[in-house]
Amino acid sequence: MAIRFKSVIALLALALAMGCVSSVPLPSGAPSPTRPPVPPSTEPKAPSEQSALAKNLLTHPEPENPGMRPSTPTPLPTLRPSMASHANHHNRGMYYFRRNMYQQAIDEFTMSIRLDSRFPDNFKVRGLAYAELGQYERTVQDYDKVIQIKPNYPRAYNNRGAAYSGLGQYQRAIQEYDKAIQLYPEYADAYNNRGAATASWAKIRKQTLTKPKLVLMNYG
Repeated sequence: MAIRFKSVIALLALALAMGCVSSVPLPSGAPSPTRPPVPPSTEPKAPSEQSALAKNLLTHPEPENPGMRPSTPTPLPTLRPSMASHANHHNRGMYYFRRNMYQQAIDEFTMSIRLDSRFPDNFKVRGLAYAELGQYERTVQDYDKVIQIKPNYPRAYNNRGAAYSGLGQYQRAIQEYDKAIQLYPEYADAYNNRGAATASWAKIRKQTLTKPKLVLMNYG
C-alpha cells in the first residue's frame, strides 16, 4: 500500500512538472511535490529609467536643480606656458566675447595678433566685436585680413558686406554678398542680407531724386 501511494505521488509530481495538470489536491499528510528549479534567464535586461538617467548625468552633467544654472561661473582661461602665447590670448578673447565683454575681447585678440598674425580666427572674432561696438570701419579692416588669409571663405564676404551695410555703403555691401553667394550658392544669410541691402539702396536712390541735400547729410 505504501509503495502504491508513493508511486501515485511521483506520477502527480511528474505531471505538474510537465504542465499536464495545473493543480491536483493531495491527500492529507502527503508530502508536497517539489518542482525542478527554474534556471536564471540569460536574456539581457532592459536598462531602467534610473540607470539611463545616471548614464546621461555622467555624460552631460547638470546641476542638482535642473531649472538653475551652476552657481560657479566658468573661470577665465589662465595663461599657460605650455601653450603658444597667441593661443592663450585667443582663448581669453573668446571668453570675453561670449560674455559680451567686447572691448576686453578686442584687447586679447589684438595681443594674439601681435604674437602671430597668421591666425584668421583672431581677425574674424575681433571684427565681430568691433561691429558690436558700432566700429564698422575696423570690422571691414579685420575682414580684409581674413580674406587675405582665406580668400575663398564665404562668411568673410558676408560679414564684410554687413559692415558696409552698417556704414550705409549698400552698393559695396551687395557686391560682397554676391561674392559670398558665388562661393556658397546655398548661403541663406547672404541672400537675406543682399535683399535688405538692395531695398535700402533703392530707398536711398528714391530719396536722392527728391531730397539730395538731406541724402548727402545722412549718407554722404
